[in-house]
Order: sequence, then structure tokens, then C-alpha cells
Amino acid sequence: MVLPQQDRTLVLQPTPLTFVFNVLVIELLFALGPVLLFTLFRSSEAAYSELSFADAISYPVLVTAAVALAQAMVIIGAFAVWYGRAYVIDAEDVVYQGGALFGRRHLTPTQAIDRIEVTQSRFGRQFDYGTLHLIMHNSAESVRLKNLTSPHYNARRIEQLLEPPDEAVSAKQMSVAEMLIAGEGQFVEFKASFLWDYRRNAVNKELNVPTMKNVAAYMNSAGGVVLLGVDDDGIAIGLEPDWQAINKPGVDGYENVLNMAFNRMIGAEYRHYLEIRFEEVDKQTVCVLAVSPSSYPVYLKHKGSESFYIRTGNSSQPLELSQAVRYIQTRFSAENSRP
Repeated sequence: MVLPQQDRTLVLQPTPLTFVFNVLVIELLFALGPVLLFTLFRSSEAAYSELSFADAISYPVLVTAAVALAQAMVIIGAFAVWYGRAYVIDAEDVVYQGGALFGRRHLTPTQAIDRIEVTQSRFGRQFDYGTLHLIMHNSAESVRLKNLTSPHYNARRIEQLLEPPDEAVSAKQMSVAEMLIAGEGQFVEFKASFLWDYRRNAVNKELNVPTMKNVAAYMNSAGGVVLLGVDDDGIAIGLEPDWQAINKPGVDGYENVLNMAFNRMIGAEYRHYLEIRFEEVDKQTVCVLAVSPSSYPVYLKHKGSESFYIRTGNSSQPLELSQAVRYIQTRFSAENSRP
């Protein structure tokens, strides 16, 4: 799913849990407030008792009311600080918006971002929030966007700002030779084989899994291309070893093996989102898996379990259950609500 033009500016707020944590700290501090005030201002109680309205309002009640008022004002202030904070990101700049108290601060040009990494604490994984690290080109420096809800989903949204809106479509329209020159990226993945394990020099059907993982991730994201028969260096090495591992060597038999694996691990109902074709490059046959974004969530089924993958940067990442639920609610509800 590519961001529509009107959504090309992102406003990302920190999770409300940061406000909740602040309130808990404030409550803890103010729980000691009356005791501290009675201790500090005990001598003023005698002076207060001589005032005309002392009989109407006792000194302990006055102190308690003052503490409650101060507590309310601090909590309101903490809410205003949280509510006013946001990271505003468009195709040109990443800006920190600190509200009326802290103003706006430019963090980095958007196009200077090379990649995005997500870190989450154990608590953050449980409640689906974390920090995005924006890694700059040719630099060890990073910009941190702290305590954001759905960090994996928001990382993908930022990545979409780094690419032209039709990048995924363009990748599927390129020839294999053009993709080899461009190299791997968010919308192109190289795989040496589907069956043949070059390290073991033997057939390894577990190699089906990483290929189908990338296919599922592309379907859950903006689409893309997986090239089979291309090594990590972008060199076409062909499909001959794979062909020797199947009963019917050649293009037709190979496509049949791919279809059976797809139906088993993803599902035949999603087959229309996948185009399989073959191209000759440097006298080597390469299989092109051109993937379109799905209108419904796609799960990878393997060994009795299901996993949900999305494409982030140049890799396919699994989401935990809480993350997947939030991502699906946002990504596919918007997709299916279109006329």
C-alpha cells in the first residue's frame, strides 16, 4: 500500500503510556505532599489559626486543598506537554514539534535517511510501542523518534516517503537485467534457489520458507519482486540445480513446484496476487515472482503455525500478535474502505 498524496505528511505522537507513566510518578510524589507540608509549615499553623476565616476552614483541610490543586495543575501540564508533542514527517523534513513550551525543532532532511531500525523494550513489545532510529547516509549518527505506537508500521510509512509513489510498480515492470543493476532494496529481493542448498550441496526444502516469507511480506506491504536464481552479489546463476531436484525439470515443472508450495504455505485464494515468469540473463534462466499488494492479510503457514510478515526496508520482518493486530487494523481497513 503506497501512501496517497494527501497522506504524504505523517504526524506521529508518542504513546499515551508515556503520559500514564508521568501521572503515576506525579501521584507517587504528591502522596508524600501533605506529610512534607505539615512538617515544613507546622510553625505557620499557629499564625493561620489567628486569621478570621480559620474557623471556617481548618489548617489541614487548607493544606490538603492546596496540594490537590497543585497536583491537578501539574497533571494538566503533563497532559499538555504529551498532547503537544509530535514528530512531523514529510518528503523533505523530519521535525520535532514540542508544543507551545518547546516550539519546533528540525531533526533531519527526510532524504538523508538511509534506513530505519526499531528497538523495543520487553514492556514496549507487550504494549506495541518503541523507538525508531533514523540512520543517516554515510554516517554513524541517528535520529531517535522515541516511544511511538506501532513502531514497525510507522517505520514502513516513513520508508514509503523515501520512495517515489510508483516504486513498487516500477520494480515489477523492470527487466531482470535492470533489477540486477539496481540491486536489492525495499521492492527487490534476490534468492539463489528455491530447493538447492549451495552450502550443503544437496536438496533442502526448507529453502521454500524464506522465499515464501518474502512473497507474503510483499503482499502485506506495497508489493515487490523476488528473483530466484540470483545470488547475493546480484549475479544470475540460473535454476539448473533446482531443476535437477524436481521430477519434471524445466520451466513448467518448476512453476508447478512453486504453485504447490504457495498454495500450501500462503493459500490458493491469494494466487492472483502473484505473477510467475522466466527470463534469460547471461545465458541463465531466472524466475521472477512479481507480487502485488493484497487487499486482505496474508499469513505464512509452516509446521503447524502461522506468521505475519511485512516488508521494512530491504528485509521482511515478522510482527508479534499485538503488532500484527494493530497493523492489520490500520493497513487493511483503509484498503478495504476504498470505493
